[in-house]
Amino acid sequence: MPGAGKLWDHASGRFVHAQCLVTSHYADPDRDYPVGLRQYFKHDSPEADNHGFRTKIEQAMELVDECEELDVPAETYVFDSWYLSQRLAAHIEAYGKGWVSRLKTNRILHTPDEKMKAGMWEGRVPRHAFSKVKALDKNYWVHMLVVTLNGLGRVRVVASYDNPDLEGDPNRLQLITALFRS
Repeated sequence: MPGAGKLWDHASGRFVHAQCLVTSHYADPDRDYPVGLRQYFKHDSPEADNHGFRTKIEQAMELVDECEELDVPAETYVFDSWYLSQRLAAHIEAYGKGWVSRLKTNRILHTPDEKMKAGMWEGRVPRHAFSKVKALDKNYWVHMLVVTLNGLGRVRVVASYDNPDLEGDPNRLQLITALFRS
């Protein structure tokens, strides 16, 4: 397989023999379809030598450019925590668009009172600080705080649960920590 190699698989927590694709996808209440993809080649691979090496962040930026050139009606770009970087955020913002990403629990954030890992922040939010909001006919309990995130600056961090008891492990989808430029 072209470009296949030993790559880290976050789902299994080990290295696997695989290809790595960077993709873009559009979804709204009426449509849901793939827009583009790029194959990532490791820096020292023959494919990178033949096609030119580009980081995954650079490829994600190319996919944003492609979406904008195609006039995809996206107002907000959503991406995985692995891609969360100043470069990609600034690139999206240059188009006047917003972005949302998950936040790795080990990222350092600065609250008005202290510096801590993001995974510690959600556990310190008092239960009464969560507010009920409705989105797409579903209720969520959320708390938002503007913080400074290392490498990104001021952002809004949002913790969200899909139940009023705020139950669930922060590593599951019941807690979504998202970022928005403030």
